[in-house]
Amino acid sequence: MDFKLTANQQSLRDPSKLDEFPITLADREILTQLTVSCQAGSAKFGGLVRSDEKCEVKGNGSVINPSTGEKMHRTQYLGGYTVNAKQDGLTDMSSIKVNYLAIGTIQPSAGNFGGNVTLLPESPPPSVAEMKRMLEGQLKSVAGAGDQVVINDAMDSVKLENLQTPSAGFPSDKGCIWNGDMVYAYATESWLMNVTARCGDQTFSLQGNMPWVDVEGSPDHNAKYVLNLTVPSDKAASDAGMWMTASGDDALFAAANGIKGTIKIQQTGMVNVEIKKGVFDDVATQTEATATLTGTGVPLGLMRSFATIMSVLARTFFGA
Repeated sequence: MDFKLTANQQSLRDPSKLDEFPITLADREILTQLTVSCQAGSAKFGGLVRSDEKCEVKGNGSVINPSTGEKMHRTQYLGGYTVNAKQDGLTDMSSIKVNYLAIGTIQPSAGNFGGNVTLLPESPPPSVAEMKRMLEGQLKSVAGAGDQVVINDAMDSVKLENLQTPSAGFPSDKGCIWNGDMVYAYATESWLMNVTARCGDQTFSLQGNMPWVDVEGSPDHNAKYVLNLTVPSDKAASDAGMWMTASGDDALFAAANGIKGTIKIQQTGMVNVEIKKGVFDDVATQTEATATLTGTGVPLGLMRSFATIMSVLARTFFGA
């Protein structure tokens, strides 16, 4: 499926303005266009007081007639979510609604997202602490017992708790329910993922990473995410392989079931901002991201659901 995102983060220049993320998702059955608009949260008094981050989700989608190729308007998205600062990033996703328009003999109906996401908590859950412990152990193992290892232990985490994505439009599409953790480790500049997805009567365990890679000399992108999210083939195998970033080893994953793809990212309009107390970095106000995601041994609905999660949480994966 094809993924395209544009980010316009005006809050980096003017905190009173919204950050907007228009997104297009397209596969052989569905075309969905969403816009996520966020009022960025803030921290005061040295981070002791945080404010809520609020995001509106709106858009529409079409189903593609398999006989004629005609795109027929089917879904309307509305609502949004609030990242609750007092509950350390707990976010109820059930307020994102979907209207299904009538087509043929199918009558109109309604649906919604469901479950919770905990976004970037200051006190990560135990499952994240375990991922951190495994990462640190793997890095020390690679460096060797005799070396002094200094590790950046900073992490951003996203916890999925029965996060439900609804049908994208076809009655046979029941959506998926997700549980697990996605963690961005600054030590490896990579998202680490350990999740399960239940789509209809099938359940998939998925593990992998999505490293951030800076790119020089490319005319169409200056960074990229390299996604390798795979179904483990051997439950007894070591988890070590999921903790390290990829470097030209795509062939290792060619036969693996799961989702893979390279998300090309072009960043412009850099501004120097304080990303945490006393630490400054250059951050893009404008971002273009494009990708073709490929699934092997997993249903299209699972790929569509995963891409929808990345879209709705666009500010987490592609924002400041």
